[in-house]
Amino acid sequence: MLWLLTFVTHNARVSERMKEYKVRRGNPVVLTSQEQVRVAEAILDAAERHHIAVSALNVLPAHVHLIIAAESEGVLAENVRKLKGYSAHLFRKSHPSTTDTKLWAPKFNRRPLRDESALTSATHYVYQNHLKHAQQWGEALIETCEQHIRPLVDSRCVPIAEIFGDSTARG
Repeated sequence: MLWLLTFVTHNARVSERMKEYKVRRGNPVVLTSQEQVRVAEAILDAAERHHIAVSALNVLPAHVHLIIAAESEGVLAENVRKLKGYSAHLFRKSHPSTTDTKLWAPKFNRRPLRDESALTSATHYVYQNHLKHAQQWGEALIETCEQHIRPLVDSRCVPIAEIFGDSTARG
């Protein structure tokens, strides 16, 4: 099964639970253009290392969208842990003065993609999401996503046909 995932950087969003318990939010982690590209590379490296089939990815300053294959929610949660853990590890290595800084919020949102229409819509959403956020983050976001992240993703993500045609090889 394919899933649309979203996970956010640490303190990027305030949850209802945080409001309810009056949790004070610290400074949000906001990725620079260069960090967005490095995070995309790290997620794709982790996916390759752990045989996790990622078919679409977009990394924005405060969140990530991806489409991933996993046969159950348990496998999905474990795969997300691997992707987030590896990318956070590399982020901390490249920011030695902030080794206590968390990169990711602990949870993630997921939506199963049950048919071709849902997959098509989700893929479009992932690949176009930076356009929705360009006003908030600036026009440089468009260049980062289209000139740097998208070519990386196009060269390293697993085509949908391969996911379904050889499900034993990945994920």
